[in-house]
Amino acid sequence: MMSHRKKQAVFVIVVVLGSTAGYFMFMNPYGHTFSITMIKNPNEYFFFFSLGNLHDTNVTIVFVNESSLFFRMRVELYAPNLMQDAFELKFDSQPQMVYLNAKVRIKNIDVELGNSLPTKFFVGGINVNASITYSNGVPLSNVEKMGFGSLYYEATGTLWLTVLEDVNPSKGGLEGHIQNTDDLHLYIDLRDDMQGFLSMNDYYRYYAMRIDGWYLRFDNGITTDYSTDLEPLPLERVELYTCSVSRIYLWLYD
Repeated sequence: MMSHRKKQAVFVIVVVLGSTAGYFMFMNPYGHTFSITMIKNPNEYFFFFSLGNLHDTNVTIVFVNESSLFFRMRVELYAPNLMQDAFELKFDSQPQMVYLNAKVRIKNIDVELGNSLPTKFFVGGINVNASITYSNGVPLSNVEKMGFGSLYYEATGTLWLTVLEDVNPSKGGLEGHIQNTDDLHLYIDLRDDMQGFLSMNDYYRYYAMRIDGWYLRFDNGITTDYSTDLEPLPLERVELYTCSVSRIYLWLYD
């Protein structure tokens, strides 16, 4: 008697972008997990990456020491589906922009980004458990395009945001805006030559788990500011603003 077992396929797509904008949904496989790799365009000077309309999703974003890589992404669904029915994947070029908009619930999104270009993020959704780590020499830059800073995060759930001392501030600093999140776990460990500024406002509770080298600059019960210096420089600093975050847990090092 012959037995039959279902096999879960992992579809791998490798993309090299040219100079035109459009979709790289050139195939429509059916499956449970999709892996997509995008190779860097050498003419670009920054990269925009957007994850939108997420529901009940775990997100992990890290930087790896691969200068030719834009991103390597693994998308795992709760249930197998056609790729185009599960999410929209769109790109624009000049500058390089990638948008993933979920159409169904996605269980996990794991993203590895190359460390040669400054990257701007948007993450939005409901009940998202996310971890974003800046490390491995990634350059920080607040490019004026796109209308906001380096990071714009708007999702309920939990966010772990980590900035480590091996980032490269040579092209500017990191400006982040975080709002409408239930739990924010913020871990910042800055180099000696970098400065930091954090402003938390709009009815929250924050818990200082460990503060070393940062100082409480202002607290009126509605807004609380921490910084590493009385007069932070406009460049080469990490600057974060939170709004409507229910609970904030802080680990701040300098």
